[in-house]
Amino acid sequence: MEKTKTAIILIGLTVLAFCLRWYLMPSHLFFGPEQGRDFLVVRDIVVNHKFTLIGSKTDVDGVFHGPVYYYLAAIPFALSRGNPVAVMAFFIAIQSLGVYLAYLLAFELTQKKRAGYIAASVYASSYLLVVYSRWLSNPPLSIPLSLLFMLCLVRFIRRRQWYLIAAAFVYGLFGQAEFINYLLIAVIGVFIIFAYWKQSRKTTLAVWLCASVVGLATSFVTYFLFDLRHDFLVSKGVIDLLSGRGGYQLYFITSAAGAFRVLMEQAAQMVGLSGWIWGFVVTIAVMCTLCLSTRKNSVLWILAIWIWVPPVLFAILRHGMLDQLYAGIVVGFVILLAVSIEWVWEKSRIVGMGSLVIIVLLNIFSVMQNLPDNHNVFFQPQQPAVRYTDQLAAIDWIYARAQDKPFSLQSYTIPYFWQDAWTYLFGYNGFRKYGYLPDNKGRKLIFVIIQRDTLDPNFQKNWLEKTVSAWGSKINEVTIGEYRVVELAVNP
Repeated sequence: MEKTKTAIILIGLTVLAFCLRWYLMPSHLFFGPEQGRDFLVVRDIVVNHKFTLIGSKTDVDGVFHGPVYYYLAAIPFALSRGNPVAVMAFFIAIQSLGVYLAYLLAFELTQKKRAGYIAASVYASSYLLVVYSRWLSNPPLSIPLSLLFMLCLVRFIRRRQWYLIAAAFVYGLFGQAEFINYLLIAVIGVFIIFAYWKQSRKTTLAVWLCASVVGLATSFVTYFLFDLRHDFLVSKGVIDLLSGRGGYQLYFITSAAGAFRVLMEQAAQMVGLSGWIWGFVVTIAVMCTLCLSTRKNSVLWILAIWIWVPPVLFAILRHGMLDQLYAGIVVGFVILLAVSIEWVWEKSRIVGMGSLVIIVLLNIFSVMQNLPDNHNVFFQPQQPAVRYTDQLAAIDWIYARAQDKPFSLQSYTIPYFWQDAWTYLFGYNGFRKYGYLPDNKGRKLIFVIIQRDTLDPNFQKNWLEKTVSAWGSKINEVTIGEYRVVELAVNP
């Protein structure tokens, strides 16, 4: 009976998680240049059987993420014949299943089902995790993988030694999702193992060796093979980064301030609030209750290591902060909140239950309040009104105007003139429905897709007046959402 109750609760929370993450989809699916780049690679894997050893490029020259995202995306891509909406649904489903991992991890740490239910509830509704789940990219994979990694590590600390091998395997996938995770999770793992050395020192040598082999294989085999074929490009990039010759180096104070500020901002969004001050308040509250909880359960100190090691490392590295660098870390706040609310619940059922209800309602309110206009969505702040359905409508309008005649295409995008999204969408939606593609063979008909530029409207204006006007005479134009589509007849 108890197992049935648990299953019903977790299934219900998983459905809630999926519904919140799917809210306003597919119209609000963000399919930008990076998504187009990734889908072109996945198409090569599925259609042309052109396999890759690396993933997308990081912001450091010569350093790439791993290919795990591409090969996972290939599954729904193949089943749906390249439909971005189906691929998005697939990854949202993966994120939603994290409800169960959050429950297991909180239960493993506290040995209390109620703490597991609290963690699952916060995970399902968290505004920040909802936003991450709607990003069709590789970093969000860090969220479920971080929960799985910590679950394996906690079970290892509790003297189930073979879970060390499972943790090593997940570590490899974790790093492939976001390259910086290799460093972050390695340091976190070492701290945890040494902090609980009494529990881990009885592990047999065979397990240590097996875990080492598995971790190295899943982490670096593809990079090693890529490096052999490309003059050790990734190795040189990593060495340049560690030596300070690569990446963007900041002053230590600036780096530290940025690292902790971004962490606090994400802590606030985890409970449906915004601003680093709210994040600081939330963090102080959960850390105080964590300190009190560790008096009876010292294993809970793992959560402090999980949360606080990364910002210190980022400060030392003096790297500019990006929100997604914390993707595998901020989910630790879900478990921290669960431990904190569980501690309060034991003291006062009304206060504990009330705290959970308030957090869930705040998160749901933030989802409904922010997502219609993509407010506080970190991965598209400069282009919140970009809509997948508008992109498809623009393509349909172009083909309707072309009337089976060949045409050329140019698009104005953000980042500037990065054509990959339109290249993929014309291949998926245009060729599939109309049987031919635009080309650059001196056609008499040109269509120009112009995305509204709020960053530098003068640059766009000058481009239209000095460059586009020279291509031909305007025949027609239409505005579809964020896009203006202009039809030009080439000047003789």
